[in-house]
Amino acid sequence: MSEVVESTPKTLEYDVCLSFAGEKRKQVQRVAAKLGRRGIKVFMDDLDQANMWARDLVQYLGDVFENKSKLCVAFLSPAYMSGKWTGLELEHALARAKKERDAYLLITHFEGTPVPKALADKSYVTYETPRQMANLIEARVVLEPAVLRRRRMRRKLRMASAIVAGLLLVWAGWYVDSHWHSHTSVVRWRPDKGPKARYVNVQLKNPGWEPSTLVDYRLTFENLPVEPVVLVNTDDSKKGVPARGSLALRLSPKEREVIPVCVNGTFPTIQEITNALDDKHRVTLEIGVRESGRGTVNPQTEPLNAKEFTEFIEHWWPPKLPPHC
Repeated sequence: MSEVVESTPKTLEYDVCLSFAGEKRKQVQRVAAKLGRRGIKVFMDDLDQANMWARDLVQYLGDVFENKSKLCVAFLSPAYMSGKWTGLELEHALARAKKERDAYLLITHFEGTPVPKALADKSYVTYETPRQMANLIEARVVLEPAVLRRRRMRRKLRMASAIVAGLLLVWAGWYVDSHWHSHTSVVRWRPDKGPKARYVNVQLKNPGWEPSTLVDYRLTFENLPVEPVVLVNTDDSKKGVPARGSLALRLSPKEREVIPVCVNGTFPTIQEITNALDDKHRVTLEIGVRESGRGTVNPQTEPLNAKEFTEFIEHWWPPKLPPHC
């Protein structure tokens, strides 16, 4: 069959117009829906009610089926040939096909429906499923360059949308990571040993892209009768960790001694604190880090066990405490 000869582009508002009797409306609606999702412009009375409102339907439908569409598909059914509006649509479609001498009018019939003599010289297909009909119609319509351009544009828009969505997700991940998470972490730490050692050796690592500034350092006692101890770097109290770098620190207690808290009239001993250590009673070194002027976060080390705590605190514990407080 020959391809459709394009008329003046301004007059061709539809890729295909569908002619059918009301008894087969549901089947044809499914075909129209599939065509619409494929970017094909369809004329069907259901889809064009606003334009048909208050119009002279004889003139309006005649113009659409004879002048405004590139293809016309007639769905023949028992009620088709006796219908007033289907007869009008078929008459104008035949006039267009005769005038242009091409395959403008495509015939399909539902099983058991005879093809009238007026259409006996035309080849036709039997309606089986909406997908089958949509595929056949699409195979004819895609010969039109305008449809191809629309489909390519739709694909490009989908690709562009996917790219933009991906970039937004990457940006959102970077923003959350940069503004809410600290890259700086404690690699290792240990107390200096020796009779006069009162320092904590700490190594920090910053694998991020932004430098970090150390804000504060403190030794906290969770649910234990000991005051928090503020630590300082003996060389520089505001030390920076370079991006994708590391830093070793030697911290000492600001007040040289920890301060036990009076409990029931007495001060606790190191042994009593050691015996109390468990999941709810912990000693932790906290290091506050500010990255590129953002909020302060506190990476924390693992809690000390009893042996580590004894080695860590024995040199900072006050040598003499009164028996009562």
